[in-house]
Amino acid sequence: MNFIVSGDFLIITTIILIGTHFATFYFTKKHMKANSHVYIKQAKAKAKSLEKEADYALKEAKLKAKEYILNQQKEFDKKMLDAESEIKDRLKSLKKEEKDLNRERTQLNGLKPMPGMLLILI
Repeated sequence: MNFIVSGDFLIITTIILIGTHFATFYFTKKHMKANSHVYIKQAKAKAKSLEKEADYALKEAKLKAKEYILNQQKEFDKKMLDAESEIKDRLKSLKKEEKDLNRERTQLNGLKPMPGMLLILI
């Protein structure tokens, strides 16, 4: 069996193959372009989501920093009040001691021996 292919058949087959190639290329390109829009939309949505998460994390960190500073200020103020109270108590105690010493000095000054008293006692 001899199978003879005519020249017309080869030309028609070649044209069909070239047409199929261009059609495949066109539809593939169109499909890729359509998919790229989907990928771009997904990427934009992910980027927006990440941006919102980052903003939330930043705001939360700022809030925690403010809370920490506030707590430290409260603790400092409490310690200052405690120290002021201790200082006031200590000053009262020192004034009382000073008053007692002055009273004792006054009493001692009132009991100074007179120059002739030593001879009388002997």
